[in-house]
Order: sequence, then structure tokens, then C-alpha cells
Amino acid sequence: MSRSAECQAQASVNPAKRCDAGPVAEPEAESVLGRAVHPSTKFETPWTWSGCIIGCSYLLLLVVTAFLNATFVLWPLTLLCWTRILSIRSCRSVFRFLEDKYFAMLSGYLEFVGGVKIVMTGDEELQFDPQEHVLLICNHRSEVDWIFFWNLALRLNVHDRIRVMMKSIIRYAPGVGWTMMLLQYPYINRNWATDQDRLTKVIQSYKDVDMGTWLAMFPEGTALYDKTLKKSHKFAEKQGEARWNYVLQPRVKGFELCMDKMDPDYVVDLTVAYPELMEGVRPSPVRFVRGQFPTEVHKHVQRYHRSTLTKHKDHMGQWIGLLRRRSVFDVSTRLARLKASSACVRICHYGTRWCQAQHSIWGSAALRFIGLSTFLLLRAHRSRLALRYR
Repeated sequence: MSRSAECQAQASVNPAKRCDAGPVAEPEAESVLGRAVHPSTKFETPWTWSGCIIGCSYLLLLVVTAFLNATFVLWPLTLLCWTRILSIRSCRSVFRFLEDKYFAMLSGYLEFVGGVKIVMTGDEELQFDPQEHVLLICNHRSEVDWIFFWNLALRLNVHDRIRVMMKSIIRYAPGVGWTMMLLQYPYINRNWATDQDRLTKVIQSYKDVDMGTWLAMFPEGTALYDKTLKKSHKFAEKQGEARWNYVLQPRVKGFELCMDKMDPDYVVDLTVAYPELMEGVRPSPVRFVRGQFPTEVHKHVQRYHRSTLTKHKDHMGQWIGLLRRRSVFDVSTRLARLKASSACVRICHYGTRWCQAQHSIWGSAALRFIGLSTFLLLRAHRSRLALRYR
């Protein structure tokens, strides 16, 4: 459908609403981007045993190290914090040290073992103060988008302070869910009556400690599939708004709450794109287990200072909608794709790939040393108790 046709359709639904009053509809390019909007498993290549070994190794690394951290480090430190033996700030400092090593290790595995190439475009200089609070919003093309947040954060040296808004069911995942719960990741169940109070308490806990936090969220609420896209189109028609094909209509309530309660120093607008989607292949957890990682992940980053933002409710929904539309144009055209593929990867803190690999290696070594030390301490404590009661 052309833009003029979409304007006529909007006018028939809501005659009082002008086409240029809100976000402009995306141009249709089914011949170029049809597979990107409607990917299918029939376009995927067969898996291999070597890929499965790499994928399962990543899954084991993710789950086992998270389980060990939660059991032997995070739970004991949390108990010490609850009993006032340790201050909250001291506990958070230890947590951030572990997060620094853990997420650097996982990010390094994806890039150096999985072969994922991270391509960044957008704002040239991105440096953040350790005390600054940042709200990160991102489009949601697949269930694995959040995994690559730390590859971006590693380049900005903020990978030890990101908190991702997750579905509440993930908290029950062994190891990973427990770790995220102890690190105070905000879990939501899409019930605004309970989510509102939960988000308010979690955000307040971030602000109580004088340490900067990045809160990442998906304003769309769910990944883009044919089913969710149809629902988004129906909602847009009901509201008399333009229909988007590459993003869903954003849910503004959660964004407004985070802006109001968190009062971030910056809002970072991140757009994630996968060149494989142009061929109809969608990244998924199943492909991760098979070792079929995305060959490239394009990240378009734009930063907005608090002075440029407005908290007025009537304008906030339109503002986030314009962000989503502008960002999707940056990664939906062939010209932008060529520009992204030729752009250099900017790393503010870790200047070379070797520095990044070295950080990952040290992270793995530190985790193993902590696990071994904890094991030896528990064995010594057990032997002492056995001698005492013999």
C-alpha cells in the first residue's frame, strides 16, 4: 500500500486525524524486505554436529556459571546484606565485579567462538559517567535480542550495570533466573496492577544506592511475529494511526513510568537488526542451541539527554513512536545496510579485539578461581565441624 493510500485509509477511519499529525507509515517494499517481515524455517540451513557442540557449550557456560554464582556467592552475600553485616553498597560492588567478569566472558564467547560480528552505527562518541542512570529502549525482532545487550555494553564499559526487563516466568529458570532475581532484574507479568508497584520498587532500589544503572526495556512488549503484527495492525486501525511493518505499536505505560520514577540522565534508543532476516532467517533460542548464531548483529545507537525529553503524558507516546519509526528506517533500507556494513566498530574502553578477548579470558579465570575458593572454604568448614562434634 502506498503512502497516499494509507493516508486515505486513515482518513476513512478518523476524518479528524491528518496523516502528517502522527508517525508516517512505513513504505512497503515486499520485493526486498518481505522475508524480513515474514521469516520462515524453510529458509534455514541444516545444523551440524560441530555447531551443536558450540551451541550446547554456550548454554552450559551460561547456566552452570550462573548456578554456581547464585548458590555460592549471590545468596550468601544477599543474606549478609539482609542481616546488616554488609552494607547494600558493599554488596552491590561485589555483584558488579562478578557481573563484569561473567558478562564479558559470555560476550567474548559469542564473538570469538560463535563468530558473531557486532556492527555499530549512530552516535559517534558514547561515554557515560558511572553514576548516571540510563533508560535503554530497543526494538524486539526475536527472543534473543537481549543477549546481545552485553556485547554493546562491553564496548561502552557499562556491562556490569545493565538490568533487563524480563517476563516473570524466566525467574524460575535454574541458575539464570535465580541470578537475575538476586541482581534485581525487574520481572513483569503484563498485569499493570502488579507490574506498576513492582517496577516502582525496583527502580527505587536502584536510586537508593549511589551507583549508576542501565534499565533496558522493549516498548513493543513482545517479539515481532505474524500473529503479533496482525494484532498491532488491528490496534493501529482502531486508534486511527499508521500501521508499521517492522516494529509493533509501543506500549507507553511502562515507558512513562520508568521516565517518571527513574528520571534517567539519558535515554538510549537502540535498534537491533540481523542481516540474516533479509534472507528470511530469524535468530531464535533453538538456533542458539544448534550453534547457528547470527553472523552479524547491527546496532544503531542514538542518545538523548534529559534536557531534550519531555515528561508530559500527551507527548511521550508520540515521542517514542517517532523514535521507533526513525530508527527502523535506518536499518530497513539497502543504503543503510551498506553503510552499516562498512562502518568501523567503535570501542570506547576496550580498544582492540585482543583487549576484548583478554577481558573475557580474565573473566573466565576469575569465575573459576572464585568457584574453587568457595569450594575449598566449604570443605574446610565441613571438616572443622566434623572434628568439633566427633
